[in-house]
Amino acid sequence: MSKIILPNDKIRIKITLIGILTFISFSFICYKLYDLVINNNEYYETKLSVKQNRTYVGKYAKRGRILDRNGKVLVDNEEIYVLNYAKDSNITNDKEIEIASNLVDYLKLDYNRVTNEELKNYFYITNYDKLIKRANQNVINKFNDRTLSSKEYEYYLKKLISKEDLKSLDEKEKKASYLYSLMNKGYRNDIKLIKEGITSEELDNIKDYMKYGFSIGVRYKRIYPFGDVFRKYLGNVGNISSEELNKYLSLDYRMDDVVGTSYLEKQYESVLKGQNEEYALTATGKKEIIKELKDGEDIYLSIDIDLQKDVESIIYKQVLNAKKEKNTKYYNKSYVIISNPNTGEIYAAAGIGVVGANNMNKVDYQTDLTNYALTPGSIVKGASHLVGYKYGAIKIGTTVNDSCIKIKNTPEKCSWKRLGRIDDLKALKYSSNYYQYLIAIKIGEGKYKYNGPLALNPNGFKKYRDIYNQFGLGVKTGLDIPNENIGVVGKDTNSGSLIDYPIGQYETYTPMELMQYINTLATSGKRYALHFLKDKDIELLNSVDVDSKYISRVKEGLRMVMESGGTGASYINKKYNAAGKTGTAQSFIDTNNDGKIDKETTSASFGAYMPYDNPRVSIVVFSPNVSDRSTSFMSKVNRKITREVTDLYFSKFDIKNE
Repeated sequence: MSKIILPNDKIRIKITLIGILTFISFSFICYKLYDLVINNNEYYETKLSVKQNRTYVGKYAKRGRILDRNGKVLVDNEEIYVLNYAKDSNITNDKEIEIASNLVDYLKLDYNRVTNEELKNYFYITNYDKLIKRANQNVINKFNDRTLSSKEYEYYLKKLISKEDLKSLDEKEKKASYLYSLMNKGYRNDIKLIKEGITSEELDNIKDYMKYGFSIGVRYKRIYPFGDVFRKYLGNVGNISSEELNKYLSLDYRMDDVVGTSYLEKQYESVLKGQNEEYALTATGKKEIIKELKDGEDIYLSIDIDLQKDVESIIYKQVLNAKKEKNTKYYNKSYVIISNPNTGEIYAAAGIGVVGANNMNKVDYQTDLTNYALTPGSIVKGASHLVGYKYGAIKIGTTVNDSCIKIKNTPEKCSWKRLGRIDDLKALKYSSNYYQYLIAIKIGEGKYKYNGPLALNPNGFKKYRDIYNQFGLGVKTGLDIPNENIGVVGKDTNSGSLIDYPIGQYETYTPMELMQYINTLATSGKRYALHFLKDKDIELLNSVDVDSKYISRVKEGLRMVMESGGTGASYINKKYNAAGKTGTAQSFIDTNNDGKIDKETTSASFGAYMPYDNPRVSIVVFSPNVSDRSTSFMSKVNRKITREVTDLYFSKFDIKNE
């Protein structure tokens, strides 16, 4: 017989079940509270703190100006009106898409900057239902069961978007996708920059949309009163790159901040940037200033902008004139650097060339000064002499009868002409290659016999390279720009390369490295870091490890280079009492851009400091590929540039220990 359950028993069972369920629910709530308050207390406090401490930009700081050594403004700020967007907390993606689609008819933006990722994001929002139909049901089920996160699900659906889908978007949709991306760039609550330089016409056309979170603000853009003069090393500003985003965020920048992206703007970012006004909103919606507005600091460069402008004009004129000469098919530019050897200050740094069918269009090659590696030629023989002295290959007064050397199975190697009986000073004055060959053979511990084989100790490369490096050749100069490059360090260790080393026909150097080399000679072996900042502390990088009597001997030889009969006699007016060194180098180019060297040319170099007994200014002039005849001694353009620039400097710009 089955048991009969009375009504009162049913009530008791229900009460018991309700009690059990209540107990379980209460226990679960207690557990979650414990998890929230105890286990994850720090996590949720951090999230709350971030939300409560969200800050907004009020006014944007002016970036510091960049001025030349005399206070002339090279980079300034111009106030511009900008269109900003602040996302309303209740606005939907669909509404933003609608707004963007309407505004593209009135806002002039560079819509060609739209990326595939931005197009995909637009397609994802506007064609969500279509993508759902393409999706695998198992994936949909996982998302519905919450075993697949929203982010993972979105990533999956976007993978279903094809190239054909993106091509199906019309021009207006592509424009809208770009504007929509600007409206959603960065953190949700940040103010987004939509357009700089908004016009009154544009503003009038979009006034009905201002209620959706758009506003007009003031920002600043960089302007350049001297146009393109010294423009490249000034650098640029722009948005933070994705590669550097984490670095800048760790320094308390915002995602939409403008930063220096190259050269001096980037080098001195921390000085120039200033501090934007930032505020937070209190519980009542009142603005509370968190950071006061502070404009960036100005910086003064060692550059004299008027000297720079005149030097650029001289180079341009002389390059145009040189192009009228024979054998100048591949010559198109020259470089000039003027410096203070005692401080490392750069007074002018120019690289100017020509392009076009008629070789008339002016081109600025300024950044080649730190990026372009050149075969220097005989200009380096001052350092080569010092290697010979240091290791006993020559002594003060060592004489030889200038001739040629001949190594088995190779052509003869000679000076540019037979120079007769010469000592160490005349070897510099007349630029003897033969004298350097003999030094290199001794440095390499070789035994030379005319037309015989020659084996040299590869350790000779290290001996040369160590001294060259101490002069700034083959190493960074310390110049205050990001990412300074150096020339090519040779890998060959054969005897022929060691013979070529001391005449500047093996390793390559940038014009800025040659400048530091000349400066180090001028200061009797003290190598100072080069710099563009006027008030930068003088930085001694090293002193050349060679007896001072040998450095003095080389300097005497360089003085003789500028005397009558010396290779540099007509480069600089004798009244300036210069000491210097000429150089002519075999160089090689790829004439058809197929990646293969197919043409031998001649390049010309020159470096000097003045006056030789108390140097206060130095100069380097370099003209690559100045002749397409390797046998031609084509230094005419280098000589003319040097003569005109030095006359200009001493007549108008002589800078004396300010």
